[in-house]
Parts: sequence; structure tokens; C-alpha cells
Amino acid sequence: MKYWYTLLFASLFSAAVHAEEKPSLLIYQSPQEYTHEARMGMMPYFSRWVLKGPSADAAALEAFAPHFSEIGRCDGGSGADVLMWLRPRINYNPVSSTFYAQVSAQVHLGSGKYLTTLKATAEQPGPIQSIYADALIRKAFDGAMQQIASQYAADAQLQASIAEARAREMTKAPCAIIGAVPNP
Repeated sequence: MKYWYTLLFASLFSAAVHAEEKPSLLIYQSPQEYTHEARMGMMPYFSRWVLKGPSADAAALEAFAPHFSEIGRCDGGSGADVLMWLRPRINYNPVSSTFYAQVSAQVHLGSGKYLTTLKATAEQPGPIQSIYADALIRKAFDGAMQQIASQYAADAQLQASIAEARAREMTKAPCAIIGAVPNP
């Protein structure tokens, strides 16, 4: 008899966990974020060339992990419940020795339908000539992505739109389509 109760409890628990399953996310960035370096600082004395893409991507993967069941980078042909187009910016103020990260994240359904844009900025003090400048840039992006993740979690209308689309079992378009969708 215990076996049947255990089996019943396990099946009810797994059904409850499946009902509250989180959506999947793919993160898209323009290929230029990975190939074109940005020059920061005060030329020619205090300057550095940096790639924005890898730092912003790593920060996004870490920040959104609690909110999604699966997170990955867009490889062009795969699909997910939610597609997010990240547009990172990084600046440096040599007078105050501060890095400024600005991130804009366009949120789309897996079908390509635009939902909203989340924006955040963060700053990280530190010298640009430091050997740890790349880590400081990553910390600046971490702060901005944490703000975007909290905006995502607090937006009940956005959560409801995603849940409704998942309930309808929408068609998942290739993630690279959001690069071709007209901007709102």
C-alpha cells in the first residue's frame, strides 16, 4: 500500500513541477559585437580596445539563469520560448576613472513577435590601464544585466504574455530572425 501512495505522490509532484516550468531563452547579439572592437579612454594616452559581446553575453547568461529553464546563445537556426536581442554599450570616463555599461534588451516571443524593451545602466570604478580592466568591464555589464533581470521578473504583463504564448504552443522561429525584424 505504501508503494501506491508513494507512486501517487511522486506523480502529483512531477505534474506540479511540470505545470510551473520556466520558459527557455536564447540570447541574440549582432555579430559585430564579437568582431569589431570599441576604443575607450582618452586617446592616445589612456586607451584600450575591447569587445563588448563576450562580456555582455556572459553577464546575461548568469543574470537570467534563475528566470529560465534553459539559456543559450543564438546559433541562427535554433528556437526557444523567448528570444532576447542584447545591444550592449560601454564607455569610459578618464576623469572619474569609471566604466559605464548601457544595455538595451529587446524581448521577443519565440515566434518573433516583439513584446518590450528593457534598458539599464551600471557603472564600475577602476583605471583603464589596469590589468584587470576586462574584469571591470564584465562587472559593469553584470550590474546592468542584473537590473534588466529584475525588470523582467517584476513585469507581470510580460510574464503573462509569455505564459499565454506557451499555452498556445506557438511555432518557434529561428532565433536569428529577430535581427531581421523591423525595430519598434
